[in-house]
Amino acid sequence: MTDDQGAAIGRAAEALNADVYYVSGTLSRTTDARLREVSERSRRHDRCVLVLTTDGGDADAAYLIARFLRGTYESVTACVFGYCKSAGTLLALGCHEVAMGLRGELGPLDVQVSEKDELARFGSGLETVTALDFLTETSFASFERYLVDTIQRSGGQISTRTAAELATNLTVGLVAPIWARIDPIRLGREQRAMEIANAYAARLSIPLQAIARLTVDYPDHGFVIDLTEAREFVDHARELTPLERALEDAVATVIPGVYLPDAGPGIVTCLTGLDGATIRPNPYIEEQERGLPAESAGMPAPPEGDSEEATRQNAGARSPREEAHGTSAQSVAEGAHATH
Repeated sequence: MTDDQGAAIGRAAEALNADVYYVSGTLSRTTDARLREVSERSRRHDRCVLVLTTDGGDADAAYLIARFLRGTYESVTACVFGYCKSAGTLLALGCHEVAMGLRGELGPLDVQVSEKDELARFGSGLETVTALDFLTETSFASFERYLVDTIQRSGGQISTRTAAELATNLTVGLVAPIWARIDPIRLGREQRAMEIANAYAARLSIPLQAIARLTVDYPDHGFVIDLTEAREFVDHARELTPLERALEDAVATVIPGVYLPDAGPGIVTCLTGLDGATIRPNPYIEEQERGLPAESAGMPAPPEGDSEEATRQNAGARSPREEAHGTSAQSVAEGAHATH
C-alpha cells in the first residue's frame, strides 16, 4: 500500500465523522485487547464505525468488543462489506446499527466444534441436533410404515397389538445402531456452547426472534444471510450510505481480501486519519515471530489444549476460505512500519 492509497482511505474514513476501525480475521481475546489499545490512541469522535470481516471465532471476544464499543461511543455502526459469520454476526448485531453492502453476508450463530481425530477440521454444533431430529422423524415414520404394511399384507389376520410389536422390533433394529453412535457428552458440550452465544445475544439486547432464527432456522454454518433477509428479523439493519460505500471502494482498492477475512494473524487498525502504509497484523504475532513473549506486546497468549475453554474459544470458528483469498490482507500488510 502506497502513502497515496493510505491517504485516500484516511479521507474516506474522515468523511464519516467517526472513529473508523478495521478488523479482519478470526475474533479472539487478542483482537479485543488490540482494539482497545488502538482506541486509546486514536479516539477523537463520539461515533464509531467498525468495518468487520471475519469467519467467526471466540464468542467471549465478540461480546467483550461489542460491550467495549457501546460503552465508549454514543453510536456504533458495524459495516459489513463481505464475509461476517457466527461470532462476527453476534458482534455486528450487538452494535447500534448494521450497515451491509451488496456483498455483505451474516451467518447463523451455530458453534463450531473440533471433530474427534481430525486435524484442523471443525463441524457445526447444529449437526448433532439435526441428526437427532432426523432420527426421531425416521423412527416414527418407520414404525408407522411397518405397522400399516403388516396389517394390510396379513389381510387383517394379524391383530393391531401383534403388528405393533413387530413394527417396534423392526424399527429398533433399524435405528438403534445409529442412535448408539451419538455421543451424549459431546451433545451436552455442544448444547452448552450454543447457549453461550444465546446468553451473550440477550445481554446485547438482540431481539429474541433474531436469536431464535439465527440459532435454529438455518441448515448450514456458511448459510448466506444478506441484507434483504437480515431485514426480516433485524430492525437495525440497513444498506450502506454513499459515504460508507466510498469507504468500501477505497479499502477494496488497496486490500483485495476486504470481502473475506484475513487468512493470517488478523488485522486491527484505525482508518481515520490514515496517511500512509500503516496497516499491519496484530503485534502479538509480530512479537512472537521475533521470539519475544506475548506479554511484551501487551497481549494474552491464545488458549491451548482440548479443554472446555478451548471449545468456547472455538465458538463460531471456521477455517477461512483460503483458496478464494488469493492475495490476502496479510500480504498487503507486510512491510508496513507504523500503526494508528
